[in-house]
Amino acid sequence: MQSGGEVLPIEVKSGNDWTSHKALNNVLAVPEWGIGQAYVLSKSNVRQDGAIIYLPLYMSMFIQPPALPQAMTYEVDLSAL
Repeated sequence: MQSGGEVLPIEVKSGNDWTSHKALNNVLAVPEWGIGQAYVLSKSNVRQDGAIIYLPLYMSMFIQPPALPQAMTYEVDLSAL
């Protein structure tokens, strides 16, 4: 998922071993990529372990990119048409 100018990796886990995510750990381990946060969606409770935020599957709707600043939104003036 893109959040502003950053990429937010999201991993969805279906089993009981939701703390095992080798690929996600490998992505977070590369400092050149600048990925500072990641989400794991599973049947777990809400918790955070370092840069990884664990959320239950039903809370996926709360992962939203930040709103654009007011200066970046455009209003189209169609009054001359």
